Amino acid sequence: MFFPDMFDLTIKMDMFEERKQRIIAFCEAVKTKKTKDKKKLLQIEKRLLQMVSPKNFMGENSEEISFEKNFQFLCHGLNEHTNKDVKKMTVVEVYSLIEMLKKREQNGKK
Repeated sequence: MFFPDMFDLTIKMDMFEERKQRIIAFCEAVKTKKTKDKKKLLQIEKRLLQMVSPKNFMGENSEEISFEKNFQFLCHGLNEHTNKDVKKMTVVEVYSLIEMLKKREQNGKK
């Protein structure tokens, strides 16, 4: 996906909490230099790595091809709602267009 607010909120919150715990554990490990704190840090890093599944970057169903197809699909969809070439728009313009479309949908307008 292209935009952060489209990800599942619970996954984002879990990741955020794990990253926060990792930072705290890292600071403790540096401060105390105890093996116990270093082990805790490694456990948190392992959990973080397990939250992200490996991706395939080669072949027909690779992430690169999937990303390109999704990008083209997004551009075609957004082109229906603007007179600008979406591929030439800035990130801010694309985000603004998506937010405007969301608000329009919420208000029942098309």
